[in-house]
Amino acid sequence: MPISDEFLPAGRVLEAGVFYNIPFMFKIPQDLSLHACNHQRPAVKERHLIAPPSLGSWTKNDFTYGSTYVDYVIRARLVLRTKGCGEGKFVDQNISLNVIPIIPDQPPIAVASLNSQYCLSQTKTIRRNLIGAKEGTLKVWTTQPRPVTLHLDHLQTSDSELAINFEYTPSSPRSTPPQIRVKGAVIEAITSFWTGPVGYLPDHDEKLPSAISPVAPWTDSYPLPLRGVGEVTWEKVVYFGPSAESERRASEPIQVIPDHPSMQRSSHTTASSIDIAYNQLEPPPWKATLTQPFVLPTEKLLFLPTFHSCSTISLIVPFQITSEGLITTNSPRLPVYYDDENEPIGDSPPPYRK
Repeated sequence: MPISDEFLPAGRVLEAGVFYNIPFMFKIPQDLSLHACNHQRPAVKERHLIAPPSLGSWTKNDFTYGSTYVDYVIRARLVLRTKGCGEGKFVDQNISLNVIPIIPDQPPIAVASLNSQYCLSQTKTIRRNLIGAKEGTLKVWTTQPRPVTLHLDHLQTSDSELAINFEYTPSSPRSTPPQIRVKGAVIEAITSFWTGPVGYLPDHDEKLPSAISPVAPWTDSYPLPLRGVGEVTWEKVVYFGPSAESERRASEPIQVIPDHPSMQRSSHTTASSIDIAYNQLEPPPWKATLTQPFVLPTEKLLFLPTFHSCSTISLIVPFQITSEGLITTNSPRLPVYYDDENEPIGDSPPPYRK
């Protein structure tokens, strides 16, 4: 960055024994140079050119543990002139900065059915005991929660919530939905690194078996405290409409008058089969929705903004179903966005404070 002549002495030459205080403005580019990424795939190149946040130099735990470093440095250089025609010597001084760039909002991740990193829905068969008869089928599904905001002034995050849907389909009218409770939650941070170029996003695409340089993920997880663990309240789905009257009439035996005496036996069979078929209608399902708020633990942890080419965050919520074990639903990586409370003046960036 050039320095204005009004802050420098005449001839831009510093005199020995004189103390100088030279202010300057610097601006961190929003995107990297186009030559920083040679990938041809637009989705990968677009995210690789986004400036990543600083990694490995924060006072809080940023989940890297020395595996990844991203450092932003301001370098000041002085040229020492020598007498005669000798080459000039340089004196450099570096100052490291912790940077959190402004990353544009990302749309919800379209999770493919073959994506092994996410689990948005699960189905479990409910049985009376380990080898008993089938009582019904339980389905659990969720969607990506709303983004979490990281405030730059105190590095605290906003709260968010996860909407979890349940549907229980009983095998018989006497079957009742199981008791479900949330056991807790786990926040999982994954830092992906590799020694060569990778033409896909680790959290969006399946791992390519033919990749020359496979991705090596560094995974770390912490318990996530929940605010007011909710209860699952079931409601039976009741269908009202003209079909109810038709089902009642259809359940009544139908007498078929045969045209020939030899068909007398088949008439009784027809009435009995229709009666049994309509008396064995599937019982109505049960449904429930649980909204679970949560706040990321930021006392000792630092959740940096999600950049899908390297660092992502996911939320895992295990459920206990009666006494038959756990069923786990895993939400997509939580995109951590943030708002800057420092309002710049005009087009100038806010002043730097060491």
